[in-house]
Amino acid sequence: MSVPVYGSNTVAEYAFALILAVAKNIVEAHQAVEEDEFSPEGLTGIDLCRKTLGIVGLGKIGANVAKIARAFGMKIIAVEKFPDEKVVKKYKVRLVDLETLLKEADVVTLHLPAMKETYHLINRDNIKLMKTGSILVNTSRGAVLETEAVVWALNKGILRGAGLDVVEEEDKVESMSMVMSQRPTKDDLQNVLSYHMLRDRDDVVFTPHNAFNTEEAIGRIIETTIENIKIFVTIEHESSNHMRGNRNKDVAGEPRQFS
Repeated sequence: MSVPVYGSNTVAEYAFALILAVAKNIVEAHQAVEEDEFSPEGLTGIDLCRKTLGIVGLGKIGANVAKIARAFGMKIIAVEKFPDEKVVKKYKVRLVDLETLLKEADVVTLHLPAMKETYHLINRDNIKLMKTGSILVNTSRGAVLETEAVVWALNKGILRGAGLDVVEEEDKVESMSMVMSQRPTKDDLQNVLSYHMLRDRDDVVFTPHNAFNTEEAIGRIIETTIENIKIFVTIEHESSNHMRGNRNKDVAGEPRQFS
């Protein structure tokens, strides 16, 4: 059983929080105040109004991102294999291919599942297509985005900044000692190195896979899980009764006679 759509609005809101945090330098501004530097110097942000938002994956979460973007006055383009025409029409989304999206979007946000087809969908080869000064946000799955490519794009000035709630191999990057104890591959070590390089940058807002984590979303998860358990128990009970009934019949379908 699964718990679908428990956080479609929750994750969309978080994605926009990361977009705003990067676009407005909110984390740096807060850190400056903590350090008694009460000055806006060096904290100039950018407007989102009239900018182009590129949504990669226009499913339920992506649709909610489009809804929020429309309220901000943004133009919206998207990549989606099976688009919902109602969503496309309602939020005035222009469907494009990935290459076009990367070239035209001022902000790119990822909302895709992790699978073979989406592994490193954004990588060193195509991240160079993004506009200079653009923003990249990932609240989907770490494997969709090549971590090393983000470091490269930031160093080259292609990206203004990045908002990342997920990274590749999250279980490995938590602890270097854990990685070393597991005989890491070259890719493992590269992922850990790239993670630490991103974590310590001022132009990256990094959070610990937290986009789903609201009181309301957790409540929906619990409620749906309870319903799933009830359904499972009911099916098991009915199946058990059916099997018991069959055991009490002979081949011809008549009740067995017991002495």
